[in-house]
Amino acid sequence: MVHRVPAWLLCALWLGLAIIAVAQEAAAPAEGIPAVTAKPLQTEVDRPVAPYTVLGSMARVNGGHVSPWDLFTLDTSSWIAGLGAGTLAKDTGVGETLTLAGRTFIRSTDPKTGVKLVEVNKAYPGVYALAMLKPADYGRVFPRAYRVENAEPVLLHSVLENLANDAGVAIGVVGWADMPEAEGIALKRAPIHDKSLTGSEKDAYLETVRAKDAHVAFFAVVVPAVLPRPSLNSMLIARHSMEYDTAQGQPAAALVHAHGALVDRGVPADYLTAPLIMDGLRTVGVKDICHLYGFSTVKRGVFLVYRLDYLQEKAY
Repeated sequence: MVHRVPAWLLCALWLGLAIIAVAQEAAAPAEGIPAVTAKPLQTEVDRPVAPYTVLGSMARVNGGHVSPWDLFTLDTSSWIAGLGAGTLAKDTGVGETLTLAGRTFIRSTDPKTGVKLVEVNKAYPGVYALAMLKPADYGRVFPRAYRVENAEPVLLHSVLENLANDAGVAIGVVGWADMPEAEGIALKRAPIHDKSLTGSEKDAYLETVRAKDAHVAFFAVVVPAVLPRPSLNSMLIARHSMEYDTAQGQPAAALVHAHGALVDRGVPADYLTAPLIMDGLRTVGVKDICHLYGFSTVKRGVFLVYRLDYLQEKAY
């Protein structure tokens, strides 16, 4: 015997299913959108892509050819991080610069008062800069934080090389590390009038910065060492960020250009996401900045890694 389902029951059944479907659709947000606020989620991804640019001429600084005509205006408001050489006034005060977490520092040396480190919140005259720019999704997409905990200290270069080789492309790294040995070199003033930084008078333009058991925040540009087919993007970054002659072939080790800041706070012990790391770097006290050597050692640290896209704004 076949029992017929009353029409009113079928209508009720379909209505019930429709209500359940609508409720499930409302409860399950679209990708990246929470049900309540309907705003994009802050999402962690592994090594997001960031536009990268080289401004001015690092070769002029290294060759001692800086003049007032070489200075141009640098605006860091669109940067995630950057490094270079800039000044607060005249070219004789040109020194190291570092931009991290929305903060920019300029280091110079006055013949009378000595080293001066100033945090600036406006555009400034610069000679050159390597800048990692904010992508279109900045503020919604963050890199995962890599953590390093070592029983024995390891070379900063080794840490950065491993990160770059693992990525397989040129990367930009925002780091915060506890360093048993930190060492770098800093400009005292612009090496003008053809005074090479490697010449007999280099001590008049450069000074060594050393610290033990230091807390260091830094920005580094890293090109991996061994790639069977290095991309044009990585080759151009190596050429313009390190003054490396790519005609010499593939380097045996990763190429690194880093500027670091000696800060007054160590790496937090608990796990941090990228926004919390950036928030922490916005509040640390900065004591000095310098070009950071790769033989500085790392005991523990957190590292935010971005894949650099140099070709985005280039017409090669």
